[in-house]
Amino acid sequence: MKNVEFTSKAKENPVELKDDLYYVVVKVDKENVKMSEKFLKQLENENKYGMYVGIVTTKQSGPFEMDEFPIYGRTDKYELKHLKSTKEEAIKKDLRDKGLGLLSRLK
Repeated sequence: MKNVEFTSKAKENPVELKDDLYYVVVKVDKENVKMSEKFLKQLENENKYGMYVGIVTTKQSGPFEMDEFPIYGRTDKYELKHLKSTKEEAIKKDLRDKGLGLLSRLK
């Protein structure tokens, strides 16, 4: 599967990976994520509420737990650099991440 095909598929549905895992693009909001009040406030303050992030998880649908997200919690705030304004931007960022190796993990 090539990047364009993967992007098209991931925008619509979870993508099955090896080891009973899925790549899912999640809209970060109360409906899809079980989040703490601190995380919610930071999302709202930084205008990141409702943005998208790709995750590798065992579930095909949410709600998802905060610990499934690459938010790298610090003591003072969460790192939100992985949140993107569109699904496509989130997928493209993840496809460029060599450590994530999405295409090589396809089932």
